[in-house]
Amino acid sequence: MNPLKSYTIPIMGLESGQHEFRFEIGSEFLSIFDNSLIDSGLFTVEVSLDKKVNILTLHFDIKGYMDTPCDRCLESIKLPIENAFDIHLKYSDEYKEEEDIIYITKNTNEINVGNQIYEMISLSVPIAKVYDCDEDESAPCNDDVLEHLNRGSSNEDEDNEDTSIWDVLKDLK
Repeated sequence: MNPLKSYTIPIMGLESGQHEFRFEIGSEFLSIFDNSLIDSGLFTVEVSLDKKVNILTLHFDIKGYMDTPCDRCLESIKLPIENAFDIHLKYSDEYKEEEDIIYITKNTNEINVGNQIYEMISLSVPIAKVYDCDEDESAPCNDDVLEHLNRGSSNEDEDNEDTSIWDVLKDLK
């Protein structure tokens, strides 16, 4: 059985106009993909399908969080993730995928969007996994690590002021 079967959207038989779909994404979904950047989290994906005569547009709206260690203080955090993207489905003689266009045949009954959802969630992960947790009621930050980091950066600045490499150039004539 295809583990992504529940992420299939029917195309054949839909009337022209807007259609709404909603998917809940969790750790079970993320474990389907090998070497995933995200081990656990919870996401809601709302898909709006706009069906016209020769083109279908899928608008994805992703909101949720991933569980990850904070890059600043190493505590476990729920990193908020939000993204929106569009995919266009156009009719063609053969199936093929391009950047944001998928060409489908006239007799395609359904489209599975599981891979696209995974790719967009993965592409939404920021390079630095930190967020402003001061607004949270119980901030997950490790204050000891943050204090140590702040103390280390202030000492470096003082040392650099005293032994600047540019001082050597002042003595040259």
